[in-house]
Amino acid sequence: MVSYFEQVQNNTNFYWDEDEIDSKLHDKITLAALNVYKESEKTKTHLRNAAYIVAMERVLDAMKDR
Repeated sequence: MVSYFEQVQNNTNFYWDEDEIDSKLHDKITLAALNVYKESEKTKTHLRNAAYIVAMERVLDAMKDR
């Protein structure tokens, strides 16, 4: 994910300091973990399976958008 932030900076001639990047990374990881946990609770499955479900839903959403 940090590579993505670097790419965005390079493409837009924008600069984020290390603290800002750490904050953005923390937010993304926290949100991803929360989504997996919620899916695990909803489907009554292990976190690993919930992560696969979340990932596949994202792929399906991207395919629908095309």
